[in-house]
Amino acid sequence: MATILNSISPKGSFPNFNLGPSEIEEMPKAVVSRTAKVFDMVAVQTNHTFESAIAPIAMNENKSKVFVDLVWLLKDVSPSKDIRDASSAAANMTNKHNTEMYMREDVYEAVRTAFANEKKMDKLDSEDRRLVKKLEREFYIHGLGLDKDSRARLGEIYNRKEELKLQFNSNTNGTSSKVLFTRRELVGLSDPYVDGLKTGQVDGLLKYVVKCKGADYYLLIRLAKHPETRKKMYLAFNSRRPENISLLQELTMLRLEKARLLGKSTHAEHMLEDQMAKTPKAVFDMLNSWKGKCRQALVENLNELSEMKKKDTEAARKQYDGFFDWGTMFYRYRRNGHAFNIGDGYTSEYFSIGYTVPAILSIYQKMLGLQFVKVDKPSAWHPDVELYEVWEVDQDKFVGRFYLDLYPREGKYPFVATFTARSGFAKVDGSREYPIAAMVANFPKPNPSEPRLFDHGHVIEFMHEMGHVFHCLCAATKW
Repeated sequence: MATILNSISPKGSFPNFNLGPSEIEEMPKAVVSRTAKVFDMVAVQTNHTFESAIAPIAMNENKSKVFVDLVWLLKDVSPSKDIRDASSAAANMTNKHNTEMYMREDVYEAVRTAFANEKKMDKLDSEDRRLVKKLEREFYIHGLGLDKDSRARLGEIYNRKEELKLQFNSNTNGTSSKVLFTRRELVGLSDPYVDGLKTGQVDGLLKYVVKCKGADYYLLIRLAKHPETRKKMYLAFNSRRPENISLLQELTMLRLEKARLLGKSTHAEHMLEDQMAKTPKAVFDMLNSWKGKCRQALVENLNELSEMKKKDTEAARKQYDGFFDWGTMFYRYRRNGHAFNIGDGYTSEYFSIGYTVPAILSIYQKMLGLQFVKVDKPSAWHPDVELYEVWEVDQDKFVGRFYLDLYPREGKYPFVATFTARSGFAKVDGSREYPIAAMVANFPKPNPSEPRLFDHGHVIEFMHEMGHVFHCLCAATKW
């Protein structure tokens, strides 16, 4: 699929993933100092134009994002807890300073003046006009236009929200929750999978340790034949990290208070203001228009699955106790297999990770007219991580890079997501800072005794996330 390189092509700068905690702690100080100087410079200008009020802030953001993107990635993927903690602290520092800057009345006046000059706005290209509008809104949602006390309270809310979000993510990424099962309780799971689990003795019984991580959870909830096993795993997975409940409760109240300070009745009304839907009513109207069409299909689906469970309970000479959420994926998986007259591994055998990843990348190459070049021994945050360069086929033009971090490990972001490792933008000297994306997942890791397989849901997830990767790489924006 791709050529293997011995070194990385000299295209654009590259994130430094070898920073230590002390270096990460020092770096945001330079970002904060430079940003303050830029905002001070904008504030003292007397002729407020795009060039004097908008461009300096945007160019500073270009530079700052080089550091900000790095720490936001490292806090979720670094194998070192010290680096994750240092990155979270650095992100918190820059967020708080960002809030302070976007609450400055003197700078807002300069931006508003440039925004209100319709003649000069009309002469800007579409991307510059969008930049001005977004920048003006950024000041607006930070309370410019409110009285002094309300604006001060809004600043407190922004800072506290960021602290809560960082703490929530740190809790979630660092979860060590696990469930212990006997071998009999794991009937339905493959022998290689069970043999690969850690074990321990509990009251004289050999127990297998299943972590409350997405990959293990979805495997067990779909394949374990004993309902009590699925229930035990379901409850443990969905009640992990109870300390996050209070964080969510506080965050919810802060969002509502923020919305009301900005003149909106709900958080939804505030968030939808600059989205396509515009109002909560438009969203509810859309959802309600679907309700009748979806309800019948839902009822039929649940009835079919519950009938399957009833047959199982009758065969086991047990009493039917109702249908619960921890049975949904199990019976849906079985039903789909029966419907197409194929066995339990009804699609997975076609989707080994070693085959599926290159196949999906090949589809994107053809669809977007790109060529991917896999880099040998890349600079990355973990040995499992792969790196690819992206080129346009027809023009032999460099586009950017992307990382694939596909397998679970302790302390890593536990879901599937795409991160920006380096934002793309046009530099002052006319050259380009090339974008770098990182696709992060927790798919089952291959091993010599068992070639790991994607199920159909994994295939869809991977295809979906790669769409975000190429949105990041192919959008050749100025800012």
